[in-house]
Amino acid sequence: TLTLTVNFWEDVFVAATICQGEEYPFGNVFVTDAGTYTETRQTPEGCDFTYSLELTVISTEPILETAEICEGLSYDFFGELLTVPGTYFHTEPGPNDCPQTTQLELTVFETENVAFTQEICEGDVVLFGDEMLTEAGVYQRKAVDANGCVYVETLTLIVFSAEDVFHNIQICTGESYPFFGRNLTSSGSYDSQQLTDQDCEYTVFLELEVVPEINAEIFRQI
Repeated sequence: TLTLTVNFWEDVFVAATICQGEEYPFGNVFVTDAGTYTETRQTPEGCDFTYSLELTVISTEPILETAEICEGLSYDFFGELLTVPGTYFHTEPGPNDCPQTTQLELTVFETENVAFTQEICEGDVVLFGDEMLTEAGVYQRKAVDANGCVYVETLTLIVFSAEDVFHNIQICTGESYPFFGRNLTSSGSYDSQQLTDQDCEYTVFLELEVVPEINAEIFRQI
């Protein structure tokens, strides 16, 4: 009588997860890369079966982040309020308890207030933000630079006055009166546009009277 025993072994499939930089034993070697590994093994009875390993490797490479803030503000980095530019790191447990590092590159834009002086003539207008300025004084407004940062702009406005000038002049017949390049000999009203040292325009008005000479012979006869 023959007794036949058939040993049946199912193939084995194993799924495993490790962190980047770790290794996992597979047969007589240690593997570190993600992938599927297969080898043929034997049971104690000498039967072959397939042993498969599906290995997942969780990356621990830093997560790169960038942030930009204006001077005077702060950036919340995992509860830490940052105000100085630089590179910052934060590590905490990630999937499968693998260390997860976040790397932050923080840029801080400097904000510089601006002050300037402007000179105008009386009657002129200066546009300062949304304001139309005509009076001398010191004015301030908040502005936004190219980086989106708020700064203070200060304007010192100087207003030069240029008042018109009036002259009443008498000359004798036969005389002339110089008036900005002209020699006037006739009675009348004259005017000329002039500029001050600050290039402000004003008008000089002249009332010229030519007094006729009195004939001395007439007095002798009287």
